[in-house]
Amino acid sequence: ERIPLLDLAAEAPFRLGGVNVDPAVLHFAWEGGEATVQPRAMQVLVRLARAEGAVVTRDALIESCWGARAVSDDSINRVIHLLRQVARQSGGEGFAIHTVAKVGYRLSTPAKAAEGGGEPLLAVLPFDNLTGDPQLDYFSDGLSEEILFTVAKTAALRVVGRSSSFSLRGPGKSAASAREMLGATHVLDGS
Repeated sequence: ERIPLLDLAAEAPFRLGGVNVDPAVLHFAWEGGEATVQPRAMQVLVRLARAEGAVVTRDALIESCWGARAVSDDSINRVIHLLRQVARQSGGEGFAIHTVAKVGYRLSTPAKAAEGGGEPLLAVLPFDNLTGDPQLDYFSDGLSEEILFTVAKTAALRVVGRSSSFSLRGPGKSAASAREMLGATHVLDGS
């Protein structure tokens, strides 16, 4: 059975923690700020909100938000990044989007996060190449990926997906920004 394409004009406004969301006009409002996003980003947020904290697969997002058209991982990652920017702008009081490695995404609000009992979520950041030779970046990336995939195989610990955690590459990356942007409880970084 096909999931119908989300019609934002038919969606009623709702609240995520301290953020008011009005899908029909693509608008977010919170104490001291507001933001507007593109329609696709709002469709993804509505789909995640409807799941009420359950994981939504990438395939389900593609079907309900892109009409089951061929969509690149970059398109989905860009939309998730835009929504995480809004979450950061709102001070983290409204919602967070968590990547569930090799599965999809999960939306949480502050109240639901508190109910969750603090289930650990690890972000493995891309390791820094300190050799000065950019041709050796593959080695530091490979080491980070191997750690990420090895930890992801265990059932005891959830891991932020590679695409999300590797978006925090470069001199501006920090454990604090990884926790805030990715909703991670633990961060692994190295060189």
